[in-house]
Parts: sequence; C-alpha cells; structure tokens
Amino acid sequence: MALAFENDLLAGTDRYFTNGERLAWATPDLPDAGAAPGVPSWLQSLARALSPARSPEDRRFASIFLGQEMYTPIELWRTDPIPGEQSYAGFLYAGLGFHRRDAAGMDSLTLFAGVVGPASLGETMQKLVHKTFGFQPPLGWANQLRNEPVLGAAFDRKGKILESVSPDRSGWEVLGHAGGVLSNAVTEAAGGVSIRAGWGLPADFGTSGQRPGFDGAALVPGAVPSEPGAARGIAFHAFASLDAHAVLRDISLDGNSFRDSLSVEKFPLAADVTAGLASRLGRVTIRFAYTYRTRRFVGERAPFVYGALSVAFALGR
Repeated sequence: MALAFENDLLAGTDRYFTNGERLAWATPDLPDAGAAPGVPSWLQSLARALSPARSPEDRRFASIFLGQEMYTPIELWRTDPIPGEQSYAGFLYAGLGFHRRDAAGMDSLTLFAGVVGPASLGETMQKLVHKTFGFQPPLGWANQLRNEPVLGAAFDRKGKILESVSPDRSGWEVLGHAGGVLSNAVTEAAGGVSIRAGWGLPADFGTSGQRPGFDGAALVPGAVPSEPGAARGIAFHAFASLDAHAVLRDISLDGNSFRDSLSVEKFPLAADVTAGLASRLGRVTIRFAYTYRTRRFVGERAPFVYGALSVAFALGR
C-alpha cells in the first residue's frame, strides 16, 4: 500500500499545481491459473486479460488507486476571472493498473475515470487546508472549470539502462521510461531517465512523472521484503530524474472540452527535473523529492517548484 502527498507549500510556494494526493494498493504477484488469496476474482481476470505473460519468467500484478489534484493561479486573493492565468481546477479520479514485469523492465497499463470541476471537491479541500493552517484563503474558486467527466488510459514502459549493483543491492542504476496518456483531461507522450545510488536499492524499475494515476513503481511485489524476519534492514538511496512531456491537451490549461471556460496558451513541450532521497526501515519506505517544472504556458510569471512525500508499506503475505 502506498500514500503520496504533493504540495507546493513543501517548496515554499502556493500556485499552479498546488496539491495532489494519491492512495494505492497492489496485489501480490498473480498466478497464471488459479486464484490469489485476498484478491477479487474480477481483478485477477482483468489482469490476465490486459497484462498477459509473454514467458514463464514474467510476473504480473494489479493495483487500485484513488487520487485528487488541485490547480490555482498565483493571486489567491482575487475573486474575478484572471485572463492569461492558470485556472482554478480540481480533479478527482480513481482507476486500475495492470503491470507485467520481467528481468528487463516493467509495462504498466492504467485505466482511470474521474471528474473535473466542483464535483472533484478541490475547492472544499483547499479551503479546509488553508483555514486549518492559517494560509491565505483562496477566493476565486467561483471561476473554476465546470464539471466534466473524465475517462482515460495510460501506458508506461520502464527499464534499466546501466547498473553496477552488488548482491546486497548496493550501488547505482540508470533507468528509463517512456509512455503516454490519452484522455480528455490530459493527452501527452512522455519519457525520461533517472539515476539512483545507495545501499539496499529496491528491486524495481524506478518511478515516472506520468500523471494522472499511480505508476505502481512503489508497489512492485518483492521490491521491499515483507516476510517476517526479512524486513528488518535499513536501506537508503538518493535519486535524480529528468522527464520530458509532449503535451497535446491539458484541461487545467486548455479549459473545459465542451463548455466555455478560462484557458491559456500552453507550450507543447515541457520538462520536469526531480531530485530526492528515499529510505526504508523494515517494511516502510519513505520518499521525499523536489520537482522543478519548466514553464507550461505563455505568460507564466514565476518558476514552479513543488515537494512530494510518499510512504509505502509492504504488507505481509
């Protein structure tokens, strides 16, 4: 199970992509035949159909996730619509992930559905957080994007490019990923490369900056020991990544698909630079990172940085 929390206040700002939370649960490795204990039969059937094994060495698992994202302009005190600025927008979504991996890499297919607009509860959540902690009240949510249902799918391929890792998983790795998202909320192609170094490196293929959804990287069965007595070690590593995005559609910038709403002129190409630390104590892995995003739209007035904190717990089986 994994919980991720992203917020620009962790980086000392309060604008644009201002908050995100995701909760995900993953199955153990699923057998080619028969049932996996504790996993719904319908989910196992979907996993076999959508992530078929290509060889006897392949392993597959599935994940279920729920998430929310919020976007705001810089001037939270304004109540009027602000042309040329990031719109107020909330996005609430849920979905399923189907993952197949072998020694070379991991393929992830994600299916998700959700809603943009007042029904996403973005306004309610941000106002509650700002009131609780005494921050500037956001006064312009009356101008947020209108309700719009969202359907989408995403695919991502991760793999190892170079590595020098000892049997105890100490050393360094260079990893890459490539994929894309197709939906009325976000449509883009994305790819990136990352490097990580430390001791007790997880036996996975790294993470990707692709959103919405949860890429399953923190939930790979066996990446963190979960058996009694095997999960007592301490692990630590540092990581850095560069992700590039070719964006065809981003509803938070382009506005609603079928109704008039505020919009801005977005840049078709963008990049994220991320650096952070991860540590595992027993079955619990904590990961913290800062991400710098290049400018996403014409007239964007300030560089954008946000922090991300995630906690993953390997359940015993």
